[in-house]
Formats: sequence, C-alpha cells, structure tokens
Amino acid sequence: MLVVGLLVSLAAAGLVRNEIIDDEASRAGHAADQIALKIYERLEAHELILRSAAGLFAVAGNVDRNTWRTWIDTLNPEAIVPGVLGIGFSELVEPDQLEAHVARVRAEGFPQYAVTPPGEREIYSAIIYLEPFLDRNLRAFGYDMYSEPVRRRAMAEARDSGEAILSGKVQLVQETISDVQAGTLMYFPVYRAGMVTDTVKQRRDALIGWTYSPFRMGDLIAAALAAWKNQLGQEWQLALYDGENPAPEALLFGTSRAELVHSDSPLHHHRLITFNGRNWLLALDRSSTLSPFSFLPAWLTLAGGATISGLLFWLLLSITGTRQRAEALARQLSADILDKDRLLRESEYRWKFALEGSDLGVWDWNVRDSTVFFSRRWKEMLGYAEQEIGNGLDEWSDRVHPEDLESVMAAVKDYLEGRAPVYDNEHRVRCKDGSYKWIRDRGMVVERDGDGKALRMIGTHSDVTGNKLAELQLREAYAESQRLRDAMDGVSAYVYLKDAQSRYVYANKPTLELFRVSAAELAGADDDRFFPHEAAEHLRSIDRRVFAGENTHEEITIDVPGRGRRTFLEVKTPIYADAERKTLWGLCGISTDITELKTLNSTLQRQQAELQEAQRMARMGSWQLEVATGAVTWTEELYRIFGLDPQQPPPSFNRQAQIFGAESWERLNLALARTIGEGIPYELELECITVDGAMRWMLARGEAIRDAGGKVTAVRGTAADITDRKLAELHVRRLTRLYAALGDANAAVIHCGTEPELFQRICEIIVDLAGLDLAWIGLVDDSGRIRPAASHGSGRDYLDGIEVTVHADDPHGRGPTGTAARENRAVWVDDFGHAAMTVPWQQRAASHGWQSSAALPIRRLGKTAGALTFYSKKPGGWHDEQIRNLLERIAEAISLALDRFAATAEAEVSRRVLAESEQRFRTLVEQSIAGAFIIQDNRFIYANPRMAEILGYAGGDELVGMTPRDTVAVRDHAMTDARLLEFGNGDAHSLALAFTARRKDGSTVEVGVSIAKTSYRDRPALIGLMQDISDKKVAEEQIRRYSRQLEHAFMQMVALATTLSEMRDAYTAGHEKRVAEIAVAIGRELALPEDRIEGLRVGGYLHDVGKVSIPTEILSKPGRLSQVEMELVRTHAEAGYDVLKGIEFPWPVAQIALQHHERIDGSGYPKGLKGEEILLEARITAVADVVESMATHRPYRPALGLDKALAEIERGSGSLYDPQVAAACLRLFREKGYQLSDQH
Repeated sequence: MLVVGLLVSLAAAGLVRNEIIDDEASRAGHAADQIALKIYERLEAHELILRSAAGLFAVAGNVDRNTWRTWIDTLNPEAIVPGVLGIGFSELVEPDQLEAHVARVRAEGFPQYAVTPPGEREIYSAIIYLEPFLDRNLRAFGYDMYSEPVRRRAMAEARDSGEAILSGKVQLVQETISDVQAGTLMYFPVYRAGMVTDTVKQRRDALIGWTYSPFRMGDLIAAALAAWKNQLGQEWQLALYDGENPAPEALLFGTSRAELVHSDSPLHHHRLITFNGRNWLLALDRSSTLSPFSFLPAWLTLAGGATISGLLFWLLLSITGTRQRAEALARQLSADILDKDRLLRESEYRWKFALEGSDLGVWDWNVRDSTVFFSRRWKEMLGYAEQEIGNGLDEWSDRVHPEDLESVMAAVKDYLEGRAPVYDNEHRVRCKDGSYKWIRDRGMVVERDGDGKALRMIGTHSDVTGNKLAELQLREAYAESQRLRDAMDGVSAYVYLKDAQSRYVYANKPTLELFRVSAAELAGADDDRFFPHEAAEHLRSIDRRVFAGENTHEEITIDVPGRGRRTFLEVKTPIYADAERKTLWGLCGISTDITELKTLNSTLQRQQAELQEAQRMARMGSWQLEVATGAVTWTEELYRIFGLDPQQPPPSFNRQAQIFGAESWERLNLALARTIGEGIPYELELECITVDGAMRWMLARGEAIRDAGGKVTAVRGTAADITDRKLAELHVRRLTRLYAALGDANAAVIHCGTEPELFQRICEIIVDLAGLDLAWIGLVDDSGRIRPAASHGSGRDYLDGIEVTVHADDPHGRGPTGTAARENRAVWVDDFGHAAMTVPWQQRAASHGWQSSAALPIRRLGKTAGALTFYSKKPGGWHDEQIRNLLERIAEAISLALDRFAATAEAEVSRRVLAESEQRFRTLVEQSIAGAFIIQDNRFIYANPRMAEILGYAGGDELVGMTPRDTVAVRDHAMTDARLLEFGNGDAHSLALAFTARRKDGSTVEVGVSIAKTSYRDRPALIGLMQDISDKKVAEEQIRRYSRQLEHAFMQMVALATTLSEMRDAYTAGHEKRVAEIAVAIGRELALPEDRIEGLRVGGYLHDVGKVSIPTEILSKPGRLSQVEMELVRTHAEAGYDVLKGIEFPWPVAQIALQHHERIDGSGYPKGLKGEEILLEARITAVADVVESMATHRPYRPALGLDKALAEIERGSGSLYDPQVAAACLRLFREKGYQLSDQH
C-alpha cells in the first residue's frame, strides 16, 4: 500500500509541474505576439509618413529645402514615432545632370557638397534632404544609396511596385565608431506629378526620387517596445533577424550577445514579421538571468502525498492512529489542492490584465457560440464605459458603418475560409456620440478543431482616424493644386512663382514655352539663364522690392532669346509662409507681352487698363449668382468673351438665351438647376454667339456655395474661350470619319461585283460615314451628258431632271461636275450660292440648303468616265489639304475598281477566245496524221482518232481510261515499263521510244512514240505522239516528210503548252506570242541566222512557262503584290528552266527562260548576271518582254502605252538592256513602223 501511495503522489506532482510549464509557455507566446505587433505597427507608421512626404511632392510639384523642413516640423514625426532617426528625400540624378545637380545644391549654401562615393555610374541617387539635419545625419548628406547593392535592390523594388519597401541589413553611413548598430532603410517612390504610373515602365519613366527613413535597429526596437523596457533583457531575451533564418550574419537586434537558437525550449517562440514582402524573424525566450521556475506546488503535492501514504502505512502497522488526525491531514491536503487550482486560474487570465495597459483595443471571439470579449480599451476607444457593451458579436457588427459592413464581413469570411492569409481591414465604427471613427481591425485564429475549422479568434482595434483624415486632406489639396495649375496653363499670360532667393519654382505652360524649357529644367533656375545679365539684374532688383513688402506693377523692356526685344507688363506680389505675413516664402508674378500694344495708336490706349486687368484675372471670366435674389455679377473678361460692354449690367435672362445656341442653353439651365438644387458641380462645353455673329466655343464650370448649414446660397463659376481647341477636335473627328470612309470604300472596291452595286455603296459611305449630305455618281454618255448612276442622302430629288454636261461652251457643262469630268481634275466650291460656275443650279440648291460642293473625276482605263459629286449644308471646309486628299483617294478607289471591272470583262473575252483556240487546236489534233495522246495518273485521258486507228479502235474514247501498258505487246512490257519508270523518276522532260503495240483485235503493229512532261489542268501529265513505223522500206522522202510533220506537230504541242499556261493567267493571254513576235523581229533587225531566229520564236513562246508554278490568285490579283508575293512570282524563271532543261531542243530555250529577267548591269534576277554572261537570245527576249508588258494591260494597272515602253528601253539602254538590241528595237517601232499584234 505504501508503494502505491508513493506512485500516485509522484504522478500528481508531474501533472502540476507540466501545468506550470504550459502556463509560462502561453505567457511567452503572448509576449511574442505583442512584440511582433508593436514592431509591425511602428513600420506601418513610418510607411504612412513616407507616403505623406511623397504626397507633398505631388501637391507642390517642386519642393525646396525650406518647404521640406517646414513640412517635417509641422508633421512632428518624433511625436508619432518616437526615436525616429530621420525623414529624408533622395533625388534621382541622370549622369548628364550630375554637374548641374551639384551646382544647384552648392548654390543653396553648401559649397563643399558632392555626391559620394565618387565615380561614374549609370544612375545616381543623392540624399539632398534629411531632417533633423544635424549630428549623425550630416554624414549622409549627398550619399548615393543607389551605388550600394543592398540599398539599390530595395530602391528598385519600391520604384517598380509603388510600395514602401525595406532594405536588407546594412551599416548606415550615420554610424560612428561608438555604439554601432545594425541598420536598415525604408524607401517609398516619388513620381512626377501628373504622369501615369499604371505599368512598371510608366513608373520607371515617372520616377524622380525616393522618400526614405534610416533605422538604427537598437533605437527602433527601443522606441517601438518602450512599454517592454523593464522586461526585455531581464525577464525576456529578444533577437530580430533579417529573413527567415536565425543566421548570425542576419542578426538585426539582440538583447544579449548570445543568439536565441534554443528551439527545443518550451518557452522559445518564433514569429515571422512580413512587411510588403520583406520578412523579419523574431525570436523570444525566457531570460537566463531569471531564477528557475518555482515547482513548489509540485513538490508540495509530492510531499503531501508521500506523507499521507506514510501515515496510512504507519496507522495500519501501529493501529494507534485516530480518525480525527486522519481527517485533519485530509483537510490539509484538500486545501493545498484547491490553492493550486486557484493559482492555475489566475495564470490563465493573466494575459488579459497585461493587455489593458496597451493602446490597442483587444477582442477575443469564441466562434462556436458567437460571444466576444471586448477589452476596456476597445470600449473606451468608442466612448463607452466597461458595463455599457455586452459580449455579443453584434456589439461590433451593428456599429460598423453600413457602407463598410459588406466588405468587412467578406474579409472576415475570406480569412476564416483560407482565401486570405491574414485578416487586416480598415473600416468605420460608430462611437457612442454617433460619430464614426476609422479603425484598423486585425486578428488571427488561435484555435481550430480537428477539421481545421476556426473555434477562437483574437484581434485588436487601433484608431487610424487621424491618418485617414490627413490622407483625405492631402488628396483634396493635391486636387485643388492641380485645378489651379490647369487653370493657369489655360491662360495666355506668363504666370510664375519664385522662392526667396529669386529662383523659379513654378511657371505655367506659356512661360515654359517662352523660355523653351521643361518644368524640371526651370526648377531652381534664375533669370540669368534666360536673359542677358543686365536684364536679369534689373528683374532681381524688382524682386528685392517685392521681398521688402511692395506690390510692383511696371513695364519692362528686355531681349528675349528667339523673340527679340519685347515689352512686358510685370505684376508681382509677395507670398508669405504664415498667416501673420512674417515669414517670406517668395513671390508670384504675372507677365503680359504688350509689345504690339505699345505700337498701336492712341485710340487703343483706353483698352490698356482693361487688358491689364484681364491678364491679372488670367483671361478667364468668372461670375456669381445669388440664389435668393437672383443677382448676377460678371467680371470684365466675361463681357469680353461675349463681346459685350463691361459698363453695362449683365444681360437679361432672355438676352442670355440669344447668346447661347438652343441646345447649349438648355444644357446650361439643366446643369445650373442641379447645382442649385443638389449642389452638383458642372463642367460643360457650350456654343455661343458673339455680338458680331461669330460662333465661339466656351468651357463653362460652376459650383455651389453653401452656408454653415449646408444650404446652397449661391453659384459661382468660370468661362474660358476654347474655340481654337474645339475646332481642332472637330477637325480631327472629321478626319477620323473620312479615314473610316476611305477604309470602307476600299473594302467596297474589293467586294462589290458590279458597277451599280459599287456606285451605290460609295454614295452611302460618303453620306453615312464621311458626314456629307448628298452624294451622287454620274457617267458621261455618248452625247456628253452626265447622267446619275447612283445617289444617296437627303434631298435626292435635287437630281430629278438635273442637266449636266461636259461641254465647255454650255453653262451646264461649266459647273463642278462637268468641269471635273472634262478637265480630269477635282473641283471644290466653298460658296455654292454665289460661285459663278454654279449659277444654273443655285435656285435648285437653295431649296435644299446646299452651301458647299465638290466634284471628283472618275476614270476607266485612264480615260474619264464620269464624276463623283457631293454637297454639304455647311459652308467651306475644303481648304484643308488632308480632307481633299482623303476624298480624292475615294474617287481613285472607284477608278481602280472600274479598271478591275474592265480587266475582268477583257479577261472573259480572252477566256472565250482561248476556248475557241483550244477547240480549233483540238480539231487540228483530231485531224492530225500522227496519233496524239495525253496520259495522267497512268491512264489515257485523251487520244485522237489517228491513234485509235493505229491501234485498231473505233475512236479515241475507247482508249480513255486504259493504261499505256494495255497497248504494249507482252514481249515489250519489261522494256517499256523500265523506260517509262526511268523517265518518270529522272530529270529528262522528253522520251523517244519504239516498241511493238498490241491492237484491239490482238494483232501487233510497230510504233514509235515521242513523250514529253507537261501540266494539264494544274496537274502533272504526259503528252505524246505515235507513228506507225511498220513499213521498213518507206522511202527517205517519206521519212523526211514524216520528220517535218513530227516537227510541225511538236511546234503545235509547244503552242498547246503555251495555251494551257495562258489559260491559267487570263490577264496575260497572248503575252508569250507577242513577246515571240517582237523577239523574232528584233532578231531579223540584227541579221541573225534563221535557225537562231526560230530559237527566239520557241524561246518567246516558252519564256514564262515557269508561271505554271505560281498560284492563279496571285497572277490575277488586282493591285500591287506584297513583298512575299513578288518574291514568289520571281521564282518563275528558275521554275521554267527546271521544266525545259531536260528537253533536247536545238536551241537554248531553257537558258532563255532562265535569263530573260537578267540585266546587263547585274541588277536582274535570278543569278545577277552581267553583260556577255547573258545569252544574246535572253537579252533580246528581255527587251521584247518589257515592251510587251508595259504596252498592254496588267491586273494591277491599265496599259502604260507603247510610247512609255519605248522610253523605258531608251532610258535603260547600256545600263539595263543591251545597247545594240535596244537600238534595233527602237528602229523597228520608230523608223520602220513595226506594230504590236492585236492585244485582245
């Protein structure tokens, strides 16, 4: 029994010991969470400061040293983030700007300033502002952080992401030889105001520098964990590492020299702090200086249990104990156990008491029963006492602003369901007094069930109202600044700001254009950069008077680079940095060029005061309407915009309705009513009419003025003349419509199949897309009258019975349409009602409102066929060269389509002629004394009657479908098969063969065949002749006759091959024949032998045979070929050579086909041969080919004519073409009257 009692006591003591360790571990984990949260909040506070600093550049544009210091003093970062080392700005400096940068900073009073470290680099980043500017921070002045890899990596990431980025571990340049601490830096990019920063490239282009904070890690942690000062190093040991691994070289901060790597300790905790992608590892452990845990309760439990066991054992042995003593011992033991239970409960809630000293509101949500513990600070943050808020989730959710509730609950749900890594949300919560505070709500799940479902979530509230209000105010300030800049850029006066050292800080667009510099180049410059020294010194003297408190208003005459000597009216006034007007900031100047006014006569002097006041008001009129009384006030500029007398009261309501167009007046009244009723501002572009009847465009803006109760009491606004800009916009819109019309017209040219369809579509495009009122196309008939062929638009009845001719002696022929058709030129009429040439139609046009018109000639195959005419109800508009060109290109597109229609019709005629020629050829072949056949896919597809007769068949149709082997005697099968196989696989293009043929009745006959490779219907085929050679005793004369007949038949086969080629390219039908005729004529002119002349004829027939390899759609394509298509066409010379080189002609036919595009200067193709390297027959064929091609029609153009063809030969003689050949050609045509054969 004693042993059992001792074992039970030992087990109980072990349980108590484990509970003590678990309690301490929970306390350590909570401490790690709180410390990590404090560090993260401190980093966020620095990020907000750097964002605000970047916003200062966005609002002010150019920030000087005084502005930076004033802003830092106003911000007072020491109060926000105690222990801050500094807030600075590092300027991005291009290498070519480095010298000017150093000079500018030195001029500010820092003669020893330099960018360090020295040396040439692709980019520089110099620290120019750093507050407080004293002590350690002076060491960083001018330092190029971009020169060091760790800093550069963080700066580049901030630049590209637009976010605040922490660097890795560095040693700050502020460090001295004492108290050296690890360092890091936070960077935030500063972009040029107004530039788009949506993409990485845009952000890089817009970058001007970085706002940044340097951190000495010991100082940063000490300030962030000020509330933990007494515990760190004594109760807790803390280490902070850069990255996720506790490596010695990554240590940023530690409370002792020993690093915390005791991962097996139950009190050792790691926390990962992630800030915009940068990780810090926090390690926390119990201080080794503390005494070990007190396990007294465990020892008491063990001792009590052992004692009780001993006593019980003693009682059993001695039987001398009493019941009362046993009960006393039991009561004592129970009291010890209850006391331990109390200690454990106190430990469980100790963390809650620790949180009460924090600035954060804490909540603890039991997800299972939806109860929430809210800390006292959480309730105080909203103005409630401890007992005024219960423990329900609705105590929070009911107070969330209705506009924020949906997004907040979605963020909670996303976190709980694992779609978001953290819960971190900013929203508004209602306070007890009904106001709303912006709070930042963060939390994390601390307990989940076995399925991973959240059971408990703990988090904090922090008040960020001040930050939000500052952000909103900063945005409003920037917006107001931008509006002011836009207004200043819209005036014609030269407006600028100078600092107290007379250096330019800002200038509006006209001033920058006057100085011919950008805003960046202007910043920091003085008048010596833009004016001669004497003039600059005079301007500075005026500035000094202004700095003394004087408002100056005087004329100055100075030399302006690029504009000569100019006179300006200068108005300058001082600007103070404080409301008490004690601290001078600089001055504002408005300068007006009055050079021209000074040269006017005295009658214009009265207007000088008005002009000065107009310049003071930036030439933008303003007005104000009092809602209660209806009283309206106008500035003088507003009178001037409308051409009214400023001495008169503003025009009445009815008079204003006459100033604006009806549609503009209606929109203005509607916008004004919404501003008065709902306070909605407006911005409108309106048409107005000045007193002299001129149409102008005005940009009108209006906004409400409210009293203290929010009621609209007045409306104020501005008006600016934007006529020039608006006319430019309308011009661009018109050009855009015309380009669209041209695109649709080109599409119509391609897709319309007939002239009526094309004409109607073009008229629709002119009206519907180009924006004209009526368009019609007229064609000239045989009598010279122009009759409408198509029309579209309003007032089509204008054309009913209209009389228009092309006769110059007829008034109806001297109008726009007749003149355009007769003289083949465009005619533009800006004033139809008063032009002399439109008199016959003016009364008719007046009833339709036509005010302007134009007529453009339409040509077919180079000859005028009619005209495209259109009308507009708007006057003028034809003066713009772009508009004219676009409309003329539409007419040219019509002409191109007419050429295509004509070419198509011509091609159809050629196709019919070719079909008739083919039929005549077929008839000739049918009557030939030689057998003729075509083989395709190893079967006869044609056989003439003579071949059927030789083989004993009734007709050629009986042979169609049979294989050549079917007609060969069995004894010659092997021989013919081998020869045909060799022929089919080899390079030869012809084959002569003699064998024994098998007739239909089984008898045999001796035959001889000649076979050549060809293409039939775009597929490979064999074409051949067959002769009966059975009679071995035929006389030599008979043999020669047969030879001539075979030669004649062979030439017919050449003609057939030519015909088959031409059938694929209808546009060049007859081209080969005419080239052969011209080549033969030139050969005779050169006195060549007849056998070479015959070679020229055959070469001419076959020089383009290689075009069978070119797709038909390219050969017949209208318009110019693309580069790829042109290169494909150029392959036809080599393709023709490949076809012809295997045929044993007695002439160099294959070389003629290969070289007929070579030129004697080497510029031809395909080999680039020169001079005598080119065969004489090829040089002759080249000249013949050029003459025939230029003199006849092509798919992409009409015929250029024989004269231009001969001029081309004459121009290229000796360079492109053989001079003797060229001279012979010119003699033929010009002296001997040679003419081309029928081109159709």
